[in-house]
Amino acid sequence: MDTAQNKLFTPSETGTVLNYNQNISSVLGPTETWPPYLIFTLNIILNSKQPQFLCWGTDLLFFYNDAFYKNFIQKNKVHSYLGKPLNSLHLDLFNILIPSIKSSLDLINTEALTGIEYKKSNQNKTYWSFNFTALQTQSNTALCVLVHCQDDTLLIKANKKVNKLTTRFLNIVKQAPIGVLIVSAKTQTVDTVNKKYRELFNDTNPFLIGDAFENAIPKTSLNLKQEIITALETGENFQLIEIPIPICKDGTNKTHYFNFLGEAIKDDNDNISELILATTEVTESVIAKHSVLESENKFKKVILQSPIPIAVFHGPNHVIKITNQTMLNDIWRKDLEDCIDKPLIDVFPELKDQRFPKLLNNVYNTGISYSEKEAHASVEGNDGTKDFYFDLDYSPIIENKDAVTGIIVTAVDVTEKVTSRKKIEKTETRLRIATEAADLATWELDLHNRDITYSKRLPSILGYPEDYILTKEFIRSRTVPEDLETILLPAFDRALKTGTYFYEVRTRKKDDTVIWIRTHGKVFYDEAGVPVKLFGTLREITIEKRNEQQLIENEQKFRLLADSMPQKIWTANTEGLLDYYNRTVYEFTGHTPKTLNPSNWLTIVHPDDREENAFLWNKSIETGEDFLFEHRFIRHDGQYRWQLSRAIPQRDNNGKIQRWVGTSTDIQDQKMFLQELERQVKDRTKLLAEANSKLENSVEELQRMNEELQSFAYISSHDLQEPLRKIQIFSSRILDLEKDNLSETGAGYFNRMQNAAHRMQVLIKDLLTYSRTNTSTRTFEKTDLNIILDEVKIDLKELIKEHQVTIEVGNLCTVYIIPFQFIQLMNNLINNSIKFAREGVPPIIKIDSVIDKGSAFKIEQLVADGEYCHIKVSDNGIGFDPQYSEQIFDVFERLHTRTAYEGTGIGLAIVKKIVENHNGYIFAQGEENKGVTFNIYIPINTALV
Repeated sequence: MDTAQNKLFTPSETGTVLNYNQNISSVLGPTETWPPYLIFTLNIILNSKQPQFLCWGTDLLFFYNDAFYKNFIQKNKVHSYLGKPLNSLHLDLFNILIPSIKSSLDLINTEALTGIEYKKSNQNKTYWSFNFTALQTQSNTALCVLVHCQDDTLLIKANKKVNKLTTRFLNIVKQAPIGVLIVSAKTQTVDTVNKKYRELFNDTNPFLIGDAFENAIPKTSLNLKQEIITALETGENFQLIEIPIPICKDGTNKTHYFNFLGEAIKDDNDNISELILATTEVTESVIAKHSVLESENKFKKVILQSPIPIAVFHGPNHVIKITNQTMLNDIWRKDLEDCIDKPLIDVFPELKDQRFPKLLNNVYNTGISYSEKEAHASVEGNDGTKDFYFDLDYSPIIENKDAVTGIIVTAVDVTEKVTSRKKIEKTETRLRIATEAADLATWELDLHNRDITYSKRLPSILGYPEDYILTKEFIRSRTVPEDLETILLPAFDRALKTGTYFYEVRTRKKDDTVIWIRTHGKVFYDEAGVPVKLFGTLREITIEKRNEQQLIENEQKFRLLADSMPQKIWTANTEGLLDYYNRTVYEFTGHTPKTLNPSNWLTIVHPDDREENAFLWNKSIETGEDFLFEHRFIRHDGQYRWQLSRAIPQRDNNGKIQRWVGTSTDIQDQKMFLQELERQVKDRTKLLAEANSKLENSVEELQRMNEELQSFAYISSHDLQEPLRKIQIFSSRILDLEKDNLSETGAGYFNRMQNAAHRMQVLIKDLLTYSRTNTSTRTFEKTDLNIILDEVKIDLKELIKEHQVTIEVGNLCTVYIIPFQFIQLMNNLINNSIKFAREGVPPIIKIDSVIDKGSAFKIEQLVADGEYCHIKVSDNGIGFDPQYSEQIFDVFERLHTRTAYEGTGIGLAIVKKIVENHNGYIFAQGEENKGVTFNIYIPINTALV
């Protein structure tokens, strides 16, 4: 920047005002007469994007840039403050800043002012930091004070928000309806405990805040203390389900059951700071489940006649005591006498290599149920080995004194469903098997704007990723409509009146699975008694609800059990006449026992399906084979829905059919899903074809444009260089022939003209090289970088000798590269190091390389699994300010004046373009007067090139 012209060079609005308003300051006069230091400083701040202002001289004449004006000065003030003494301006901000400005002007070290609150009318508050710099002459006299303004609004507001969230979290913990204990990782002592936790265990575990955490946990058969210690050491969370604990209440010892969830909390440095232990009592649920199993004998007949495969194992060896024909015929494929009263492993030795014996042992030893959807198993029967997928349920049979005596096993064969789903989803990854969730979620609802915040557990319970965005309306939309209208909405209205929020409803997960959830909450009010916040917790209670339902169903006879099932259950005699339908059939069809009888059951089947339905049913009656058919039933509203119907013959000991038991399952959603998937495949195939056609046209157009660009670059470069050569030739002749007739000034002009022409030639050459870097033929060859470096040393031999350059070479890689481009790259980097050497210091250039995985370099631009050659080129030159580490690769970018260092500012841009042609990555590191290091990463694998 040439300050000798005493002009303001800036495109900014404020600079324009200063240039065109010659009477901006009565003290300084016209801008042409202003001190050069003032002009120079103004040029700096007016081109800055950060808010800055300048106070000049003892009168503190006020100047600022556009960024300061935008943030601090009202629009109606226009630019009336420019050039005015600071004391004459009426801006509240200056009342705070003037003492620091005056101290700086007196050359007193002034600390920065931080967290200064500022608010313009009709705008939000902002927070700023101000740094003061006095610009002084060689006589130690301050000319002015430069003030740099930093916007700290986001940082300060973020800190306030963190404090608010911390307070909110502690309030939630204290008021949570579950027991919460927080353990300090550093001291392993009790840091926080809520009222609910003390109510659960305080009678047997009295303790205080600051006590060792083991004093605050109950004694269990499982080592809860060790689980906590392990979590504090490793950061791995743990979950304990239905843990029996003896609790003494009113002088009586009684076993209660609890679920524990431990989660390690990490600080900003990823160090474990605390552990949160959440506890819920599930005694009632466990007792209900135990009661179900105590009624085993009563429902033995139901098990034997059930169309669902069921078996009962006894003892630690899992001796088979009960199994129904469905299990024997469909799953085990063995005779009863080969199975009954024999250990499971003796009957099915192939299970030793599978995980099911271990699962059974765990259920037997802990008394904790186990359920799994779509579990894979290989079972060897009389007809060979078959693979199955089951919906498994292992439930312990608990006798008196809480002793486990056996296990009841339910294995619903879902192989056909899983196989069908896998065929449909050929292009998708296999779905995860949903596991049973027993964790707790917390949430907060703002009753003014209805915004909801929640813990990461809530999306997981509903089957979504932890980072999925949920809204109150979306959560409600997933609720079963009946429960939404009759339970959830009335509960919300009651909560606003009573202050207590509670409900249990059914909701649909992401995969449309219906689960039960329970919500506890509390309303918080403002000083006027108006509800403002609603805090609460949510957890899944599907298992509890299922156990309650099982307890009710198993207390009734078979028909009551069948009536309570969501499936359509029906039975038929040996002649094939249907003589019983469960309640679901009537509810679905709208019929009554009087209107639906053995003679007209085909009327609920779609007319197009009746003929095949009757044929297959009669065939099953004649042959005794299972009946299996997909057909459509008419619903009470006149809509037909697809059903999968299956009937199994019930035989006596002689194999004679006694009756038929059948089920019909609604598969409408699966059918619709398949049809929709087929439609989407057709649509996307069509779109792909259209996209490919457009892409081919775009490629042809791009190739044509590239050819035109290459022709233009070639012609332009030659046409431009020809007049430059003539300028140099004729100016040289004039200097040679007319030297004595030229004045010293004239000769100087001719020399300057020659230099300018030479610089123009170099610039054209570099531009042509840069443009050809993209368009040249890219032929990759496996090349030893030592060979490349040797050729560059030969090209630069005279330059290296002239500047006494030392080149130290380490281990260099062999990589797939474009050789002539890499010669250009090395040439430019070595030239750059020689050009920017420190005065009086011989240049030392070090070149080394290493091969490693992309993940080892910890650079996000690299492919983690790919191999790269890391090439380092470093020198001991003048270096550069680190803030320009990216700017130096821009075309025409120069960090120094042309008089100080020659060059066009294109050399490093060509280097970067060559690295990009190799699908590589480059960045520079440097400090002023400490040299520079160029880091280049080139893929080893040609697939990445």
